[in-house]
Amino acid sequence: SRRSVDGGAQERMRNGRTGVGVPARRGTTSPIRQARDADEGELATLVAKVLGTRRGSAHQIQPVTDISGKGSTDKMKQTQRLEGHTDWVRACKFSPSDQTMVTVSRDNTARVWDTKSWKCLAVLKAHTDWVRDCFFSPNGMWLVTVSHDCTARAWTTRSSPQTSAWRCDATLAGHNEVVRSAAFSPDSLFLVTVCNDTAPRVWDAGLDSPARWTCVARLAGHSGLVMACRFSPDGASLVTASFDSTLRVWDGVTWARLQTLVGHTGSVMDCQFSPAGEVLVSTSNDATIRIWDTDCWTCITMLTGHTNTVRRCRFSPNGLWLVTVSNDETVRVWETESWNHVTTLLGHNEAVLRAVFSADSSHLFTLEQHDNGVYMWATGTWKLTRKLSGHSGAVCDFTMAPSGRALVTVSTDKDAIVWSDKTSPGWFASLAMSKIQPLSVTA
Repeated sequence: SRRSVDGGAQERMRNGRTGVGVPARRGTTSPIRQARDADEGELATLVAKVLGTRRGSAHQIQPVTDISGKGSTDKMKQTQRLEGHTDWVRACKFSPSDQTMVTVSRDNTARVWDTKSWKCLAVLKAHTDWVRDCFFSPNGMWLVTVSHDCTARAWTTRSSPQTSAWRCDATLAGHNEVVRSAAFSPDSLFLVTVCNDTAPRVWDAGLDSPARWTCVARLAGHSGLVMACRFSPDGASLVTASFDSTLRVWDGVTWARLQTLVGHTGSVMDCQFSPAGEVLVSTSNDATIRIWDTDCWTCITMLTGHTNTVRRCRFSPNGLWLVTVSNDETVRVWETESWNHVTTLLGHNEAVLRAVFSADSSHLFTLEQHDNGVYMWATGTWKLTRKLSGHSGAVCDFTMAPSGRALVTVSTDKDAIVWSDKTSPGWFASLAMSKIQPLSVTA
């Protein structure tokens, strides 16, 4: 069932919690400190090493001559090349269960791949212009694709008595501009779509809802392009970031505006909640990062050091680090309890577009503009361990499997490449491409 709407719901969700980088309240202990107390071995050693020996340092990329690694992630090799798209592959996503992976392309289609055999299970044909991105619902029931045809499409991922898998369940129309992004609520009951305008739309995504895929709210108020939307981990709030230099906080039940976060002096490019939701981080083309306490929605600190637009930010799964990537060709690493600068990863020759941590937080992957590979950094030393290069064109996107056993890169060369440790049991037992023709699905 949907969250309770009573006035104390959000406060009950927050009772007793403390912030990553927020002073402990009511005598509680922060999640990071609890983790340290619980594990006196490897984690404590790693934290001590990070905070004691590398704070404020910088690491320069060195020429990579030996790409053989000793750790399981370092053993990642190109295990499969996925062919079939006839134009640039723009984005890719794994399903929450790791059983399928989806690629989307400028050829107006999405392709669904089985992650055991890597055969193409289905080609999704419905959009009339190129597909920009795709998103799975947390419960794995839906795949949503967003397109330059000004629509989003919702696809069923499983068979039922009423429909077969990978059929288009609905066309979400109403935007008058390119639909660029989307986000599901943590309970998978709502979807928010963002397009090249100022008002995201909220859609009912409830599997048994009689109003399924109807627009239930239009979030008006920004005066500039909305760049990102993020749900809090508990689903109680949604935050939108805009070119108008503000962020807006919306109630996750009524969709009423709760707060407008003011402070940036340039366009807000991205925002992310910490894993437990104590803080929100925002990045801007004013070259700063702001940390907001989600109890009171006040800015508790501002991180400086970048010299150009800060494009994106990401938390490590273990909650220890925040990384920010910038047009200044650097990646900065911050420790999340004190917000001290840990290190700066130097050596990229173009704007850094993305950063993703491995599932176990042991590695960081970064992508720069116009590059045909992805850089892999070991978080124990913050040194470059290797570069995953195999494409003949620029890498557009990459994604890490939830299990951490594979990474997929997609490129302007029209292909996707699977990188994995082939010794991992079970997951990549069969890498032979099936000769079975994929299912062609149209709206």
